[in-house]
Amino acid sequence: LEAKPMKNDRKGDWMQTHTGGQFWPLDPRIEDIEILDISAALSKINRYAGHTLDFYSVAEHCVLITRKMRLLGYDQAICREALMHDASEAYIGDIPRPLKPYLKNYDEIENGIMQKIAEKYDFAWPCSKFVKLYDTRILNDEREQAMEIEPDPWPQTVKTMKLNVKLEFWPPHAAEHEFMIEANRCGIK
Repeated sequence: LEAKPMKNDRKGDWMQTHTGGQFWPLDPRIEDIEILDISAALSKINRYAGHTLDFYSVAEHCVLITRKMRLLGYDQAICREALMHDASEAYIGDIPRPLKPYLKNYDEIENGIMQKIAEKYDFAWPCSKFVKLYDTRILNDEREQAMEIEPDPWPQTVKTMKLNVKLEFWPPHAAEHEFMIEANRCGIK
């Protein structure tokens, strides 16, 4: 087998994706982004750095928010945004909220990736206030269903209602499948 020639015109180094492609986290391009890579990776990444009572994926988190918003009558565009709001984590992992502000250049890297993903799949970035609100509300459900009893109230959930969703704790293959069902419903191919 002959190796592919290196692409020297890119910033940083590349990672191999689920489908066998190359992705440069520091130099994301639309042509390198694949929904199958996003779905597969998010289905295998546990929320809360793995500090849950059972495996609970970023993919399931995104699907639950999307389904709740669809049930409440939000249109396809906002549902697509809800489903994809954590899509960059397919390439950079899920960093817990308390840590993110302290990582140098993290926001810049995450935003660069999210801008390209949003451009490819036609959704708003930065997230709308509705998706941000539902992303915060689900924390209450996740805290109650996926975590041990908290030692202190979580600061971001004190004044926020629950989203009232039931976590299913899908295994990775089921989370990937459900994510792709929602992607299709949202017009993402």
